[in-house]
Amino acid sequence: MSEKAKNGSFKIIVNKDAISPPLLETDIASSIEIRDSEGNLQILIVMVPGFPVLFKSAADKDKDFPSFCQNMGFKMKK
Repeated sequence: MSEKAKNGSFKIIVNKDAISPPLLETDIASSIEIRDSEGNLQILIVMVPGFPVLFKSAADKDKDFPSFCQNMGFKMKK
């Protein structure tokens, strides 16, 4: 983990593909939600300053994804 990541500074870049310009670039995001076409939360990435990134997925073997997300304040459906 880089020194910036340890101090809570992350740069988020969203790309359409490897050769197109970024769709989004920010250094102020603290979470990333990936949802399916129906708005259901499938993947949650949370950047916590001073800690490793927390990554949770609906596809994980553990079944606590909905309760984990809701306890963190994220809605399962948009």
